Amino acid sequence: NSYKTQQFKYTNQRPQSKYRLIQYTTAIASWSKNLLRALANKLTGSGNDGELREITLGAKVQLSELLKLEVVSQRTGAAIAALIVVNLIGAMFAIAPSLLAFLAIVAGIVWPDFVSVGYREFRNLVDRT
Repeated sequence: NSYKTQQFKYTNQRPQSKYRLIQYTTAIASWSKNLLRALANKLTGSGNDGELREITLGAKVQLSELLKLEVVSQRTGAAIAALIVVNLIGAMFAIAPSLLAFLAIVAGIVWPDFVSVGYREFRNLVDRT
């Protein structure tokens, strides 16, 4: 055995390459491995505090409530209806339809029940006349 291999035999360090590119690559790989390990420890709560785990569980519950079929279908229908209406208005007035479509999608997400409310108001108007 040479002196170089015996030097690192009893330590945890690996011998460094004489090429700078390989040194940078191994340093970046080691850093990213340590980062992923730390994130995994935090997310699984294997550290001292379980606060982050409670936060992720709360976010999961809120996302599961938002992803119910009724809520998703209502918001999707509202966004599509708003997109169609605004594109028709944009075509009639020759304004930028993509900008108006973007505004309509945002409006459909903010007010997801505007289609059902508008339909109900329309039915009330028809019943009164």
